[in-house]
Amino acid sequence: MSWMPFLSRGKLYQVEANDPETKRLIARYWGDAVSHFIHTGDTSRLDPYRDRSYLGYPFETDPEVVEDFWLSTDFDFQELYEP
Repeated sequence: MSWMPFLSRGKLYQVEANDPETKRLIARYWGDAVSHFIHTGDTSRLDPYRDRSYLGYPFETDPEVVEDFWLSTDFDFQELYEP
């Protein structure tokens, strides 16, 4: 069983993600979409996740909510890539 952090509705959840495609999708959301937005202010990479969800949790794509989460936590998405 594998658990991954998942940002939805302004909160961080731990979701079960056992298949490689789901793991890649969630990691890409953090590494490409969220990180890009945080570092550049450009929301375009969040757009592909709008109206998408996993296990009933919608991907958080509201820039204000993502930024508020980022500023209020010490979460490091790079941990997703550690063995």
